[in-house]
Parts: sequence; structure tokens; C-alpha cells
Amino acid sequence: MINVIDKKKCAGCTACYSVCPTKCIRMVADEEGFLYPIVDESKCVNCKLCEGACPILNRSSLNEDVDLAYAFINKDESVRKESSSGGAFYALARIVIASGGVVYGASLSPKLQVEHIRISSVEQLGRLQGSKYVQSALGNIFNQVKEDLAGGPCYSPEPLVKSQG
Repeated sequence: MINVIDKKKCAGCTACYSVCPTKCIRMVADEEGFLYPIVDESKCVNCKLCEGACPILNRSSLNEDVDLAYAFINKDESVRKESSSGGAFYALARIVIASGGVVYGASLSPKLQVEHIRISSVEQLGRLQGSKYVQSALGNIFNQVKEDLAGGPCYSPEPLVKSQG
């Protein structure tokens, strides 16, 4: 059972909430408005799926010896002005959508709350552009991503970048 003792060790990502088969986990806002998991122990079956899904409890090791970096800037100035990634996300998302895939990302709701949404058309991409430096309301988005992935490949297996040489 997931138990947040030190809030500095919880990202509020809702992975535990999303994976819980008995729905005994609620995401509750603290005094500062950040969401943390609270477990109803009377409903918990101690399956430990929540602990297995937690990215904080299950940190992957990174190879820190890799000297590799990528730089990207979108040639379309209007895209760059609306983006916070140099337009990289927009360009990659267009490729995924053009290949019949879907894209997930952070969007501002009409109430100016950050939420993660699914997009399936290029016309909707503007909703995902720009930075949002607050905690997102992830809701049920992980289960939606899982359903999409279970449906098959989300993009063409062709390389995204062609060699320049």
C-alpha cells in the first residue's frame, strides 16, 4: 500500500491512483493545493500495484556517461512563438498524428487549470503548446493511454528524422 510520509518524495502523478484495482486511493489536495494519494485501508487488498507504478519508489537508473545531446528549432517562426520547446513537440506531434496516432499532453482548461488531454488532430495541437508550471490534473489519463497502446502501434515505424548526409 502506498503511503506518503514525506511529501518531497511524491510527485502527485496519480500513477498509484490510476492502477489501483479496488479504487481505494483518492488524490486529495493539501493546504497548498497539491494532490497526494490517500488510501482507504478498508478497501485496500495489499496488491502493491500502486507501489509498483510509483516512479519515485521505482527510479530507473540513467547512464550518466553518455555524451549525447540533440538540438532542435522549428523553422516556422509562428510555431516557435507559440511553443516553449523551440517547436520540437509540435513537429513531432504532427508526425505522430499524420501517421494515424494520437498525442497526450498538458493543456489549460477553460477554468485555467492544467489537465492532461488526448488529441487526435493537428488542429488541436495548439491546446498543448506552451509551458504550464503547475501540477496537472491527470485524472484517468494513464488508463486512456493504456487503452490506446493496447490498440496497436500509434505511429508509423518509419524513421522520424532523415539523415542529412
